[in-house]
Amino acid sequence: MLHAATIVTVMVLVLLVPAAPAAACACVANPPPSSLSPEAEAAWQLETLRRNVATEFDRAAAVFSGEVLADNVGTVRFKLARAWKGDLPAEFDMDTGYRENADGSVSFNSCDYLFKVGSTYVVFAFGKSIRTMKASSCTQTSELPRAGRTVEALDALVTSRDKSRPKADHASAPRLSRSPELFQHALVVGRISRTGTHPGISQRAARIES
Repeated sequence: MLHAATIVTVMVLVLLVPAAPAAACACVANPPPSSLSPEAEAAWQLETLRRNVATEFDRAAAVFSGEVLADNVGTVRFKLARAWKGDLPAEFDMDTGYRENADGSVSFNSCDYLFKVGSTYVVFAFGKSIRTMKASSCTQTSELPRAGRTVEALDALVTSRDKSRPKADHASAPRLSRSPELFQHALVVGRISRTGTHPGISQRAARIES
């Protein structure tokens, strides 16, 4: 009896032990230096955010904000609100990384971002096309309005890069001469190029031949 009771006790203990949780996505953390003051730490976090936004912006296939209209296993449908990068339609489907198995279960990577229908997000999507790109939980992808500072960083980044692009120098572009003689000559040349023969030249040639 004692042996049987021991077995029952062991079985109960085994049943009470919780299942091991699935391995979480291992995102690389970059904590601020511990010696910073609260003001300096806030400035450090803002600069880190801007740097991360710029890095992910360059790597991403598309950066946009949009509302999730539908969640099908494997894809979510977005209604585009704004695009900082990428040529995106008004509505499109994006891969989530979730896959439905034959037995009805769902497989996914713990780093795949979990979107909620009805919520609006700022999304950094990585991939080669709209159909293959997807978001990761280890990026700046986040739900609005919590991603307000990310939006500010994106606006500042795009504005600064637009200002740094070289503009056409209209002052150095060649100008047409305003000389009446040259202008009349240009008209003659243009008429010859379009008709093949200028009337004045034909008449002069006729007088010479006669």
